[in-house]
Amino acid sequence: MGLHPLDDEGAGTDLNQLWVQYKDADYGSVKVGRQIYALDDQRFIGHVGWRQNIQVFDAATVDFSGIEKLSVKPFYLAEQHAVDGTHKELDAYGVNVTYAFSKGFKLTGFYYNIEGDDVGNANASNATFGLRATGTFNIDDLPFTYAASVAEQKDTGPSSLDYEAGYIAGDLSTKIGGVTL
Repeated sequence: MGLHPLDDEGAGTDLNQLWVQYKDADYGSVKVGRQIYALDDQRFIGHVGWRQNIQVFDAATVDFSGIEKLSVKPFYLAEQHAVDGTHKELDAYGVNVTYAFSKGFKLTGFYYNIEGDDVGNANASNATFGLRATGTFNIDDLPFTYAASVAEQKDTGPSSLDYEAGYIAGDLSTKIGGVTL
């Protein structure tokens, strides 16, 4: 439970998580209920964990790992419990698929369709699809870690906005003498 100063009804108290989960060592897990849900670098789906009240979702999530080097994460989100104490209805679904070609190269493809209700968050409705590559490599004896993402997002559903937005991100780091650059 967390406290939030803007929530008048419960004097700032909110239930952050309550879920049931089934796990299988060979195939993965299924989780249903109010939960933290974050994918990749949390750019599109995340919990805003640095806040006192984290963002959680009423959701059904699956993490299938029954095939070596493959991870498939489909989800359905029914409600967003935001960091400001508001609760917003959603009709959101998507899938995040990662294949580890090697330690040096993992590729993730994703599609997220988020529709807010017609009342308070209709303009949050969007469809996002993209790719993300992560991994490591060495130049001489210097180890590098990288992440590169590209995505396209557009309005959808009840949104009154008319937009398309591209997203490109890249990270590169290395360690020299115990210092990460």
